Amino acid sequence: MKRASPRNLFYGDCLDILQSGQIGRESVDMIYLDPPFNSKAKYNVIFGRGEDRAQTEAFRDLWTWNAEDEDSFARVAQGDDRKLTAAIEGFRQILGPTGMLSYLLYMGERLLLLRDVLKPGGSLYLHCDPTASHYLKILLDAVFDARHISNEIIWCFRGGGVPRRAFARKHNVIFFYSKGKAKAFNPQYMEYSDASKKLVESRGGVSIDNTARDLERGAHMTDWWADINSLQTWSPERLGYDTQKPLALLERMIRASSNEGDVVLDPFCGCGTTVDAAENLGRRWIGVDISYLAIDLIQHRLADRYGKKLLEKIRVSGIPTDLAGAEHLARRTLYNITGSEPQDLDAAWQMATRAGARGEKHGKNAGRFEFQRWACSLIDAVPNDREIGDDGVDGILLWPDREGANPLRGAVQVKSGAIRPDDVRALGNQLNGAYEAAILIGLREAGGDTIRRICARKGNWTHAWTGKRYPRLQVWSAEAHFQGKRPDMPQPIVPYTKAARAALGKQKPML
Repeated sequence: MKRASPRNLFYGDCLDILQSGQIGRESVDMIYLDPPFNSKAKYNVIFGRGEDRAQTEAFRDLWTWNAEDEDSFARVAQGDDRKLTAAIEGFRQILGPTGMLSYLLYMGERLLLLRDVLKPGGSLYLHCDPTASHYLKILLDAVFDARHISNEIIWCFRGGGVPRRAFARKHNVIFFYSKGKAKAFNPQYMEYSDASKKLVESRGGVSIDNTARDLERGAHMTDWWADINSLQTWSPERLGYDTQKPLALLERMIRASSNEGDVVLDPFCGCGTTVDAAENLGRRWIGVDISYLAIDLIQHRLADRYGKKLLEKIRVSGIPTDLAGAEHLARRTLYNITGSEPQDLDAAWQMATRAGARGEKHGKNAGRFEFQRWACSLIDAVPNDREIGDDGVDGILLWPDREGANPLRGAVQVKSGAIRPDDVRALGNQLNGAYEAAILIGLREAGGDTIRRICARKGNWTHAWTGKRYPRLQVWSAEAHFQGKRPDMPQPIVPYTKAARAALGKQKPML
């Protein structure tokens, strides 16, 4: 049997990835998940720094009860896991058909599937905040058994605002469970306090109870972590992802509950801190995220940290690799994403016309906007998140100008359907003082003398940095991308914040 790839990224809902069997049963040693918290907030990706900053919504942590939740409730109530059924039915009696119950149903179904892929003795860390931690612990008790909780870890941090009529809310909760009693665990250590050090030194290396203490190694790590702060806006590690967690936090958990060569899974991998930490510590890893922005950001992050050659060793599923795949991306329906790569034209067309769900931004047009994000990423453009009032501009290209000058800007428009001459004219009308050039991206190549004449009438522009001339208006396509063709333009500035190069430890390199 062929061994699974040591590095896997899946674009899609983790529910569908887990149900599809692409992650083998009892094949994962450790799971870390930092899922939505039901925080009733919107979270963004920040592109760039300083004056050139732009932001796009990465995901919405907003939950409302709807007809789909009634179906989910009936599915859980009729399921085989009686403990989960009892927990969800109890929640409904307490909460009623509310957004919180919708969130707990969402989490319950996924926790069941995560338990199935975890090895006997494997560990799960669920990261949350006090908004729903009390409910999530009951879910975890139902799915993993209340006897199998190892710790309720409190992660304390500093910075940010404080409420006027309450104590400052400066902690998250991390629940540490195992699948069975015989779990793998590597003790972690923390520095002794100055008072403890003085006491032990004064007593010749033993504590007050005459137990020998290893001051160099440190004290056994407690379940109250205040030595790793959250990432502040000025943190060099920060990549612009609202919910990004510190690498040191993930490395601590991965070191404790896995060994070199073990498999670490993050089903809500966001900007990729878990897979970055796993890569640095010599673990095999699997990352899943429903946002294409997250998958694209992770690939840029890993290339910055470990070199572009690493990307050749990562298996990415669910991202178009041919024209059929692009069409699938345009029509795909949320919560019906398998993560497998499309094999025919009809499957590819599904991406741009998928309908959103659970109050997802852009509603029935959600698939078209995810397709736009993907298309923008092909040429390193910053995607625009506005549905109306954007003057037809779906993304912005940034090109370097003379040293010290602000970047030059290019307008990008994406069409998942047929491109008409009127579309090209309308984009050409956006060429004013704000944009040096404009590119219209379609699914298929758009030819025809009329479109070529419209583009030609706009003439060329000269890039002062290189002295080369480029067309002011051009049409490009996903089809051209798969044929290895690039738009005729200068090399854009990569929009993501560059990650620092990794200082690799002494782990054995993975193939």
